Amino acid sequence: MRQEWSDLALMEMLDRRVTSFHTDHIVRMNNLLAEDRPSVSLLIGECLAGQQPHLFRSMESVISEVAEYCSVGIGQYYADAMLHRIGSTT
Repeated sequence: MRQEWSDLALMEMLDRRVTSFHTDHIVRMNNLLAEDRPSVSLLIGECLAGQQPHLFRSMESVISEVAEYCSVGIGQYYADAMLHRIGSTT
């Protein structure tokens, strides 16, 4: 049986999983200086049959939906600028 996801249910599930990951792997390193702690950002794509695809980005433990494109990591700002330039020419 295929599970139907509402936007709210999907966001709640993603929130639980990202929060759980941070609790299990990142929070335990809070005794380190901020610049020494690992930083984890994720790109999460979702495309279910019969529904519009969605793209999400997690920054630390905060999840947000992005409109068309995004990037994460050390080259994020440069990549986002390039993606914006490519997107504005199509």
